[in-house]
Amino acid sequence: MLEREIPASRSLFPQSFASILAVAILIFIACAQATGQSAPQPDPSIDARDPHGLTPLIAAASAGDAGKVSSLLAQGAGVNVTAADGRTPLIAAVQSNHIEIVRGLIAAGANLNLATRATGTPLEVAEANGQPEIAAALLAAGARSSGKSVGDTVCVRPWQGNGYCGTVRAFSIRSVQIQVTKIVGCTNGCSAREECSASRLVGGADGLRSGDQVAVPSWCLTQTGVKP
Repeated sequence: MLEREIPASRSLFPQSFASILAVAILIFIACAQATGQSAPQPDPSIDARDPHGLTPLIAAASAGDAGKVSSLLAQGAGVNVTAADGRTPLIAAVQSNHIEIVRGLIAAGANLNLATRATGTPLEVAEANGQPEIAAALLAAGARSSGKSVGDTVCVRPWQGNGYCGTVRAFSIRSVQIQVTKIVGCTNGCSAREECSASRLVGGADGLRSGDQVAVPSWCLTQTGVKP
């Protein structure tokens, strides 16, 4: 029996078409794989504040829910997005004394030195609350207390141009105990904001003098590292 010869023009077309189809499939697969490997965009609502002004991450950090914190971070929650009052997730974790959450937020890239007017930095919160383990973890990661640690020399200048300096002796929840070491100006006495001078004049016969101790809110400390 004679075999029928297939013309070249009829055999080449299917081969060319098959090659084109194979290349197209490979391109499609590569594109699909690339799309699948790209990082998903976080849902903007993941950082939305609740009626109390807290983001989901801050609420979870405050509650000590480590699993929820990990889940929210994996979903793209902002590790430095603040609450309505300025608190960060890290400050919330320190305030509620959750060391593992503190370490997890540090590992996730939390800013160690973001502060609020009411609390100060995370390190200042830990120092004020007597949390040496958390304070050590923050210090090891590079945190600072804006020069407001025990033993630091600080200045209080709540009015223009004048004030006093002293040594930090202790912290309470929202205030700093200072032993006055130097009056800057105000040699004849000058008025100051009551909350920053224990309702007393600074300098002068009846004002704060070197050696006095005074408790002031942490936000009153406006200059640090000044020699007494």
